[in-house]
Amino acid sequence: MKNLVLVSTALLCLVLAACGGGGGGSAAIPAPGAVASGSPGSAAPSPSPGAPAPVIPGEDPLPTMAPPNANPTKNPLPAVQPNFQTVEAPVPWNYTSVGPDRHACASNEGLVYHVGPTEAYKDPHEVPWLRLLPCDQVFIDYRQQPYVDRIYITVRGAQGKAIRIAGVPGPNGQLPVFDGHSAIEYTDEDYNQYEEPFGMITVGFPGTTPKAYGYEPGYLQIENLEIRNVNADDSSAGYYVNANGVLGATFYNWDGRVVAGIPPGHAFGTGLYIFPAQHVTIRNLYIHDNSMGAFVNSQDGSHAQSRDFLFIDNHLANNGSLHHATVHNFYFELIGERVIHNRFDAPLPMLQGENIKDRSVCVEYSDNYVEGGNHVIAFRDPQSNGAYEVAELDAFGEPCLKNLFIHGNTIVGTGPQLFNEMSEMFGFGDGEGNGPANDANNRYGDVYFYDNVVVARGDYDNCGCSFMKAMPIFTNPNITKPSTFHAINDLFYAMPATATGLPMSFARCYYQGSVYFENSWMNAGNTSSRVPATPLIATFVNAPSGVEAAGSPCDLQNLGEPSSSLTPLVLSTANPGFVNAAGGDYHTTSASPFAQLITNTNFPAAITTRGLLPDGKPYPN
Repeated sequence: MKNLVLVSTALLCLVLAACGGGGGGSAAIPAPGAVASGSPGSAAPSPSPGAPAPVIPGEDPLPTMAPPNANPTKNPLPAVQPNFQTVEAPVPWNYTSVGPDRHACASNEGLVYHVGPTEAYKDPHEVPWLRLLPCDQVFIDYRQQPYVDRIYITVRGAQGKAIRIAGVPGPNGQLPVFDGHSAIEYTDEDYNQYEEPFGMITVGFPGTTPKAYGYEPGYLQIENLEIRNVNADDSSAGYYVNANGVLGATFYNWDGRVVAGIPPGHAFGTGLYIFPAQHVTIRNLYIHDNSMGAFVNSQDGSHAQSRDFLFIDNHLANNGSLHHATVHNFYFELIGERVIHNRFDAPLPMLQGENIKDRSVCVEYSDNYVEGGNHVIAFRDPQSNGAYEVAELDAFGEPCLKNLFIHGNTIVGTGPQLFNEMSEMFGFGDGEGNGPANDANNRYGDVYFYDNVVVARGDYDNCGCSFMKAMPIFTNPNITKPSTFHAINDLFYAMPATATGLPMSFARCYYQGSVYFENSWMNAGNTSSRVPATPLIATFVNAPSGVEAAGSPCDLQNLGEPSSSLTPLVLSTANPGFVNAAGGDYHTTSASPFAQLITNTNFPAAITTRGLLPDGKPYPN
C-alpha cells in the first residue's frame, strides 16, 4: 500500500491533468424499458418558468416516490458476466445526441436493484456494481440519514440498453443524499488505484478485472441524486489530506471488516468524477459544497477518450476550494458535449478557479443559468488529451476545436471576485508561451454566442483602487490562429450591486480578438460611471506582449457583420424587462427588448446546418 501512495502522489497531474488551471406522489417507479413519448432526436416541449423539467425523447421519466418494500429480496447474481472486452469505434459528433436511452430493453429485460431502509439492499455498496448488465436499473430511495458509500462504476450498457442509476425522492420531493463526511470505499467494487480517491460517485476503468485495451464504461444514466461535502478542506470529509499527502478515508469489505493500510489520494475531492466513459446522461443532480462539483477527464489517445455526454437539468452551487486553484464548480474535457438547462449558481466565494471550466471540443451550451466566478464560463484549450482532441472532425468535416455554440443562456457576472475584480464573462483559451506542443492545441475559429442574456452586477469603482471598472465579455489570450466572436440577438445589461452604486461599462474584449455584434442590445445606463463615457469600451487590457490576435484586432470598428443588414448594436436606456432583477430573477417578460431580438433568425450556416437553432426554453428556476 505504501507503493500505491507514492505512485498516486507522483501521478497527481498525470491522472487529473488539471494542473492548468415533489411533493412526492404515489406513482410507481417506471418499469424497465418504459420510455417517454417522442422519437429520438425530436424536440421536447418548451416549458414555462417554474414548469417541470422537459422529458428527453426516449428517456424514462424521473422517479417520483418509491412504493414501500418494492423489492424485499435480493436478486441472485446473474449467470452472465459483464463484457469488459467491448471496444467501440468512435463516430463523428453531429450535435444531435439525446444521450443513451433504453428503448431496446424488453419489458422483462434487466434486473432492478432497490436500495433503501425498507429494501433488500440497505446501502448502495450492497449492489453488485461489478455485475451490472445492459438494461439493469439501480433505484436508490431517499432516507433521512445520508448515504456515505462511495460508488465506483466500471460497467457498460449497450446502445438502446442503458444502465440506469436513479435516486427516488422522499415524500416531499427530497433527493437521496450522498455525503462525503466519513465517506467509505468498499474494495469489492474493483476501484482503480489512480481514480478511486477522487469522487464520491466515480466512473472509470476497473482496477484488476481483465479488460480489452480501449474498453470504456458507457451507456449510463445517472439521475436524481444530491452529492455534497466531498471536500478536501474538511478534515472530517473523508477526502482530507494529511501531512503526508494521503487520504484519511477508511476502506471496508462488504462484510464490514477494516482493510489495513491507507488509500492513496490528494486534495482533489469531487462530487462526480468520470474518467473515462462514453455515452452518459447526467440528469437532475444537485451537487454542492464539494471541492470540485463534477469532473470528466480524457487522456492517452483514443483508448481513454471520454465521448458523448448529455448534462441536463442539474444544479451546482458553492463548489470550490480556497486553497486549490485547479478546482471549479464544473470541469469537463471530452469530445461531444451538450450542457442544457442547468443551473450553475455561484461557486465558493473568492474561489481561485472558475464557475465553469471546459476543455471539451464539439460543444453546445444552451438554456443554462450561470452566475459568478472569476470567469463565469471559461473554455480553455484541450489539454489532457489535447493532441488527439484537436485532430477530431465533426460529422460536417470541420475540426471539433473550431466552433463553439453558446445560446439561450443567462450569464451573470458579479463582483468583487478574487483580486477585487469583476467576473469575466467568457474565457477562451490559455494563451501562448507553453511551447509548440501545447500551443498547437490552442482554440481558434468561431464562437457563436446567440440569444443570450448577459448581466453585469457590480458597483463601478470611483476611486481607482480596484479592477471594478469594466465587465470583459470575451477574453482571448490565444494569438496562434484567428478567432471571431459572433454576438447575435444578445441582451447585455449592466446594473449596480447596491442602491448607491453605479453600473460599469462592458469591455468588448480582454486582450484581443475579433468581435462582431448583430441585432444585439446594451443599456446605456448612467454614463457618469463610464470610463470612457460609453457603455462599451474596446479592450479592457491590451495583450502583455503588445501583439494583437491573428486577424482583426479588438476595436470598435465594423460592429456589424459586413453582410448583415440588421442594426448591429442598439444602445438604450429602456427597461430591460426582467421579471425581478433586484431579486435575482432575470427571466424576461414579453415587453423586454430581448423578446424582439430573438425573433431574428438570420443565423450563420454553421448554426443552421447543425440544427442548433434556439428552442426558446427559459433558464431553470
